[in-house]
Amino acid sequence: MIRRFGLSERIVLSSFNHYTLVRCKQIAPELPCGILYECRIAEPQDYCKRLGMQYLHPDYRFLDDAELTKYESAGVKTSPWTVDGDDEIKYLLGQLNIFAIMSNKPDRVLELRDGRSSSDKASY
Repeated sequence: MIRRFGLSERIVLSSFNHYTLVRCKQIAPELPCGILYECRIAEPQDYCKRLGMQYLHPDYRFLDDAELTKYESAGVKTSPWTVDGDDEIKYLLGQLNIFAIMSNKPDRVLELRDGRSSSDKASY
C-alpha cells in the first residue's frame, strides 16, 4: 500500500518489535525504519545501524545532550516518544538532531515550536 499510494517519502516504519522491522527492510529496503524502545539499550546508535535502521525512537526520559550527540555522530535521526510536558518539549525542540517529537499533545508541540500560546489558536 505504501508504494501503491506513493507514500514512501512520507512515512517512517516504527515498531517495538525489532524483528518485524528487520523483515520490513528485507521486503522494502528503501523504506526508512526506526526502532522504538522503552528500556535502556547499550549504544543504541550502534544497534540501530547494525539492524540497518535509520531512526531511533527512544523513551524521551533516556535522552540527554551526550546521548543526542552520539546519535548525531552516528548519522541516526531521533524521534523521542511520548513527550507531553512543556519543559521536555522545549528542550527537544532546541536540539538539532531531533527529527520528530511523538506526543499526545501535537497541537501543544506546534504551539511551542512556533512560539504561539494556547490563546492564539484562532490564528491557525
